[in-house]
Amino acid sequence: MGLAEQSSSLQTRSVFISDVHLGSEPEESDRSITLRKFLAGLPDDGVSDLYVLGDLFDFWFEYRSVVFSSNFPVLRALAELRDSGVRLHYVVGNHDCWAGPFMENFIGFTVHKEPVAAEISGTRVFLCHGDGLNRSDYGARVFSAIARWRVAIGLFRVMHPDLALRFGRMVSGLSRQLVNAETPGRLREAEAVRRYALRKLRDDDVDMILAGHCHIPTDESIEVDGRTKRYINVGDWLTHFTYAELSQGQIALKTFQEGTGSLE
Repeated sequence: MGLAEQSSSLQTRSVFISDVHLGSEPEESDRSITLRKFLAGLPDDGVSDLYVLGDLFDFWFEYRSVVFSSNFPVLRALAELRDSGVRLHYVVGNHDCWAGPFMENFIGFTVHKEPVAAEISGTRVFLCHGDGLNRSDYGARVFSAIARWRVAIGLFRVMHPDLALRFGRMVSGLSRQLVNAETPGRLREAEAVRRYALRKLRDDDVDMILAGHCHIPTDESIEVDGRTKRYINVGDWLTHFTYAELSQGQIALKTFQEGTGSLE
């Protein structure tokens, strides 16, 4: 997996979210409304950077002149967050690997097509979504290859957006079953991401690994050569509404409590 480098100043308060899967419903969902409330509170809470670790949308495709209407409220909230001074970062997942120029030019994200290493608040962090790590999941691997195939992208571009969205929701729904709370696939994906993270923490010069994909909030520490390292899975916004917050080298896994007026 390729890496990109990105540095942040030491005085930062960074927030990490993943797996909101917006757009799985025809109309704006309660999750979308809750997420917009969460985003609106970030500037007042002194957040300098928002990192989306993939699958913000259940299906995302960028046409040159069309945006799916159900995504508009959150896209507007993100653009307003950018205008308030919060820096936006996007590490793509398996449901939104087609994120690109629109997200960058109109919303203000820095989009990473591959996992990214960054120094945040003086801490060496490795950020990834976590898809593709379950080597026995051949279906997901084939889907990922097709999604990145130029021919498939070209076919979607000539497809009517309504038809493309209907097809995308169908495929995304099948993929999402792998991490559904009621299926064994969720645990297989979680263990694959965990094994990858712990191996990388042992082998590489990183302090923390943050990931998503498996929808299970996780905070695990290991000792490596006298250093305490952390694996954080930020969970999801389908059932847990969890996120991670990193400030002054300290990270915490938290839950958004709507109506409190602040992050809890």
